[in-house]
Amino acid sequence: MCNPTEEDRMPFVERPEAHKIYSNFINPELCDEAIDYVNSFEKKMKKTPYNCKVFTSDHITYNILNDTKLQKLHLHILSHMQNYMTLSESYYDGFIEKSWFNVYYEDFYQEFHVHMDPLYRAFCGILYLTDSPESATEFYLHDRISIEPEKGKIVIFPDYVEHRAAPNNSSEKRITMAFNYRKCNIWRGVHNNG
Repeated sequence: MCNPTEEDRMPFVERPEAHKIYSNFINPELCDEAIDYVNSFEKKMKKTPYNCKVFTSDHITYNILNDTKLQKLHLHILSHMQNYMTLSESYYDGFIEKSWFNVYYEDFYQEFHVHMDPLYRAFCGILYLTDSPESATEFYLHDRISIEPEKGKIVIFPDYVEHRAAPNNSSEKRITMAFNYRKCNIWRGVHNNG
């Protein structure tokens, strides 16, 4: 069995008590490919029906990462999911059940929300495809923590953590990808019966 060294492990953003949010980076070239992908159908994206201002790919497909044009990105996100589960010592068989792009123009935002489903639990993630230093993502559990959107930054967290995208105070559009990794079966390790 391969045990990662401290240098190999990917960092968490510290939270109060035992709650942690994973944060790391994905290759910027994959972000550029995803931005080109979004730009190719951006006019087809629609405003969400929720109490927010954001254009999303939700109505185009339920799981945008299933498009083979995004396969490399999909695999990189899954590798970060594996690192998240390793660091949190919480292993689940599962899959990315839902993924979508969000485009925030100037003054666009997303209200506080969670990604909890009545039938299953999930890990959630945000991948920042563009820099947006004036438009943090805020997470709230026992207190608030702000994460500055940086191109290539990936953030993973439990489905019950409230989060929001603060208004985009820049004339540059902010593009993110969000995803939910559905937890299927908890992995309890290898049983030694002998």
